[in-house]
Amino acid sequence: MDEVPIPNNNPVVIKPIKPIPTQKPKKSSHLIETLKNFIKMLPFAIIIAFEMYWLGNIFGEFMTFPPTSAITYIFVGSILLMMFAIQIMMRSIIYSVLIGFFFLTGIFSSWFGNVYEPIISNFSSFLNTISSAWARKNIPFQLIVTGGMTTIFAAVIFIQFITSLMVKSFFEMIFGKNWGDGKIMGYLGAICLILGVIISFNSYNKYAYDNKEKLIWKYFQQYTPLEKFVTRTPGNITYNNEYVWVNNGKKLVAISLVSGRIIDKIEKNSKVVCKNIRKADYPIIPVEDRFLVYEPNLSKMNCEIEYPNKDGISSDSEKIEKLIPLTIDFLNDGKYLLAFYDYGKVGL
Repeated sequence: MDEVPIPNNNPVVIKPIKPIPTQKPKKSSHLIETLKNFIKMLPFAIIIAFEMYWLGNIFGEFMTFPPTSAITYIFVGSILLMMFAIQIMMRSIIYSVLIGFFFLTGIFSSWFGNVYEPIISNFSSFLNTISSAWARKNIPFQLIVTGGMTTIFAAVIFIQFITSLMVKSFFEMIFGKNWGDGKIMGYLGAICLILGVIISFNSYNKYAYDNKEKLIWKYFQQYTPLEKFVTRTPGNITYNNEYVWVNNGKKLVAISLVSGRIIDKIEKNSKVVCKNIRKADYPIIPVEDRFLVYEPNLSKMNCEIEYPNKDGISSDSEKIEKLIPLTIDFLNDGKYLLAFYDYGKVGL
């Protein structure tokens, strides 16, 4: 028999089954994730910064200022492309600014040695110097140089900041916010890239300028004092048959012509810009008010030659202004000293 449903007055109520609530994932703050990534990448960024300082140092030893050869401009362009590639790998505004700062510091350190001390010392009395310069309508040259170098630092930092900001924004806009921060593989790639450039650059430099078999001895000289690097090559060199005297503006060094051994040093500030290489019997240092002539081995002073007075007045009064020579030169293989003074005066 077939079953027949029998209707009744008791309705059947079916309760809907509630879905099991799922726990919503907590949205982590993008700023916190960026900060965590920044701290995690710090060791790699330190390695990159020191690599950039190293690269800047060897690049500064290779190039002149201003760049004068085509190969130097090629290397400058290659370095700029490399820094852009590093920014793409790192994608960090602060670290990108840091590597640009370290690279420029490496270049300046190879030229000047301690580059921050003269900049800080010249700007420590900035207001007094500016007020004095405004009264005399003459800005000190050292302030112009250190101000220019500070401007270069600021320009590099600004360019690195803008470029890294554009790179970071591009990755966040195209690939998402998670790609706005650099990854470990990117930092490792940057480390390997810089190291490869350093090795390649050193290999090229050694291959192109390897003169070890021909080089008898060498003496490394930097641009000192810093404010003279625009008008003077690193080190004014005077020589005779036995010695080479190198005057960098702050000290005079006597070097044996045969062995290259440093014989002695004298700490004296030279006030005159000279030709780079000249021959003479004795080393001469132009100081505030006179020429100091030393024995060839710098054992003692030979004689002193006072600068002439500005108005040609023969007097020992301190009020008489001395004429400081603008430059000096040697004639007849150093038998005569020719001095060029301001106000169109020349002395022999």
